Amino acid sequence: MLPLPGQIGIRDLQEEKCQEKENGRKQVLASMVPSPGADMNWITVALEETSKQPAVTTMMQQVHNQYQANLSTKSAKAKTTNASKKRKAKPKKANENGTSQPGKAVLQDTTNTPQVAKETAIGLCGCRHGDLGEVKSFAKAMAVYYSRPNKFMEGRCCLDCQLAVPSMESNARGRRAVVYYCDEGIKGFDAPDDDPMKSELTCDLILCPKCEATRRIEYNKVNSERQSGGVKRSRRQTGVQN
Repeated sequence: MLPLPGQIGIRDLQEEKCQEKENGRKQVLASMVPSPGADMNWITVALEETSKQPAVTTMMQQVHNQYQANLSTKSAKAKTTNASKKRKAKPKKANENGTSQPGKAVLQDTTNTPQVAKETAIGLCGCRHGDLGEVKSFAKAMAVYYSRPNKFMEGRCCLDCQLAVPSMESNARGRRAVVYYCDEGIKGFDAPDDDPMKSELTCDLILCPKCEATRRIEYNKVNSERQSGGVKRSRRQTGVQN
């Protein structure tokens, strides 16, 4: 069966359109730039990279070991140098005053040194906290107040004559003091039992006016002898200089 004349024209047009599309596709493909590695076998590349990894790891390990060896060598040299310097250093000789430099005294930190001497030594006519010049006094009203229950002077007596605090009276006209005491003793009495300073502060120095006066005579006598001795020494030194 022969195609009709109109059918022949339509077929020709379809073939022309197909041919144009094919030509256009070829032009587009021809104008495209091929991407790098488009024809590369990536499986082969991956296998090559895997084979290179052990070599890289070995190289990095060698570099690390060399670095550690260099550090050890430098540290050993530094220790040897320091030890040599210490051996060469000579200790300074102490002078007659016990110092390493002439004319300079060595200051010692005695902040944490146990106060053994302070605890055992007795002050001049006083107690271990000080001499008689450090003693405080109370008038009658304060003495009565501190003689109440749970107070510092409750049931206390004179340390020398055993006279009870409530019975103490002033021994001179114009003087109001009826009892003399160490102020540290009150602090120690009021301190809590777990206070580490309680034993250091505790003191039983309580004197009646008569016994305080007796100690005062001895105290003034010793002070006078010290002062007169100092004056005599000063005069002798002045005479030698002249």
